[in-house]
Amino acid sequence: MKIIKTLRIPAVCVGFLVALSGCLPGSYYGGENRFGDKWEAVTENKAPAETLFSRFYYLKQLSHEDRNGEYNKALEKLEQKPDIFWHLEALYLAVLTGHPQNGTALMSALKEEIEKPKFENDYELKGVVGLLELLLKQKNEIIFTQKLLEEEKDKSSRLAHQLKELKNIEKIIHERETSKENE
Repeated sequence: MKIIKTLRIPAVCVGFLVALSGCLPGSYYGGENRFGDKWEAVTENKAPAETLFSRFYYLKQLSHEDRNGEYNKALEKLEQKPDIFWHLEALYLAVLTGHPQNGTALMSALKEEIEKPKFENDYELKGVVGLLELLLKQKNEIIFTQKLLEEEKDKSSRLAHQLKELKNIEKIIHERETSKENE
């Protein structure tokens, strides 16, 4: 009984900390729209990958129209102040909004930026860039595959139409031959 009582307090504390840890990012970054204007403050400091992934998750939850708006804002911010975090956000949004052609150009610029000496030992950031590069490649492959699929559907449709026409021609020829034989 004494052991249970002594374990109960640490268990309650651990449970409380686990519950609280789930609430911290939302409250720390500011309520319902937990990034909004605070994202600019995050980009001023060295943001950990967790912050970037939280931001990416937030952006993914937005409607398509809102994502397009955020994409345009990120591109504007990137032009005003070329910063690695705006590069990351613009690249992620390029993939999400279906602008992978812009994403390829952003990835090239991002790779040049990440090779600078100030990011030499920032493996966390390099890992995020690597993941975004994979995401961009997959999106490009999906788009390429979709184009091939559409082309194959068109070919299949044309072949089906041609086959139907050939069957009609064959039927007409067969009917003519049958009518000649009956005469």
